[in-house]
Amino acid sequence: MAFSSEISQKPGGICPVTGLPVTDRKHWQYNNPESGYTGYLYLVGDRIVVWKPIGCPSVKDGDRVTEHIYKIIDEIFPGGGRFYPFFDYSGLINPPISNRLMVLKNLKDMIQRLNKIFFYGMNRTVKTIVRLSVQISGLHDKINICDDYRQAVSIVNSKMKSADEPVIPLYNPPEIRKLVTIIGQIVWNREYGMKIPELPAEHPLSELYNALDVMRYDLQRLDEKNRKTLSLLEQANRVKSDFMAGMAHEIRTPLGGILGAVDLLENTELSEEQQALSLILKSSASVLLGNVNDVLDMSRLDQGEMKIYPCSFNPEKIFHDALAVVRPQCRKKKLGLTFNFDPRITESVYSDPVRLRQILINLLHNAVKFTDSGKIAVSCVLKEKIGNGDSVIFRCFISVEDTGIGIPKEKQNIIFDKFVQTSS
Repeated sequence: MAFSSEISQKPGGICPVTGLPVTDRKHWQYNNPESGYTGYLYLVGDRIVVWKPIGCPSVKDGDRVTEHIYKIIDEIFPGGGRFYPFFDYSGLINPPISNRLMVLKNLKDMIQRLNKIFFYGMNRTVKTIVRLSVQISGLHDKINICDDYRQAVSIVNSKMKSADEPVIPLYNPPEIRKLVTIIGQIVWNREYGMKIPELPAEHPLSELYNALDVMRYDLQRLDEKNRKTLSLLEQANRVKSDFMAGMAHEIRTPLGGILGAVDLLENTELSEEQQALSLILKSSASVLLGNVNDVLDMSRLDQGEMKIYPCSFNPEKIFHDALAVVRPQCRKKKLGLTFNFDPRITESVYSDPVRLRQILINLLHNAVKFTDSGKIAVSCVLKEKIGNGDSVIFRCFISVEDTGIGIPKEKQNIIFDKFVQTSS
């Protein structure tokens, strides 16, 4: 609940201005369902009682609230101990005219019982009503109209000093800003060498600074441990990538020999059965070579060494080349294969044809693999053309659609993870 428009406080917690515990009880609350007027009473430390009304009071609420406050005060201070009553009017709606005389009457009644009253958080209208009531009642020395909760506590402290009583702790905003700065330097900037003030034990921020010193030590140790762990992980990742790249190169060399031998074999006289076996051998070796190249690309990506080699090429031809790779498989599975290429796209573009072909073939292989009947439709449609003359940028929408099993919606977010496959 708010002590003022500037300070928020959760009941049952710690007062952010004084550092004192805040006590509240459910039966300390006042509630009038008819008028919608409510009120909350809190005890801050053992000497400040805060009453915070919310809403617009009715005429009946005046006496009831006064009686309610007296009842709670008798409960908290059964022996009539010394305390300071604060009235937080930041949630009060301007009372009706019929309540004005009631305000004056209540002030006179309360001052006999409460001795000193501190008001704060009032809007202009409520402040004027209270000031007029104070003028009429002649209670200038008994009532303090403050700007906010902090000022009210400061006035209480000045009275305690004059009476030679222990003052209420009051946090200094510059000290709070200094504390926040130190926390920011340690947590965000990792400046573990920041000097943390060592305050006297009675200082309200002493324990907080001590806790911050412990937190700094723990964060520094944890940061060092994390750096060591990250270094080991990066080293292991480099070893893995180097191993993958080495194995891929070792496998690719004999595969090249196999494919070369198959090409030579196809130029000899072969029976139909031998030609079929040669085709299977060549197709299998080509797929395996493609997988090896994918492993090499993964290794390069891990090491941040993947490069793009742009050049001029005919984009439609790249699509036809990719389609030619899967066309035999489509015939074998009796799948339809259609292709639509937007004629507005020029015959020569500047990009990386190898990567474009690789992407298309991977998509097509997946489409064929997971489609048992129906068709596969490939299209490249111009969406946007930017620029004129020799420098033109084409933004195209490329799609590979199939009538296969599809990907469940709940698994679509994982298909781009490494080495992940999904099925319906």
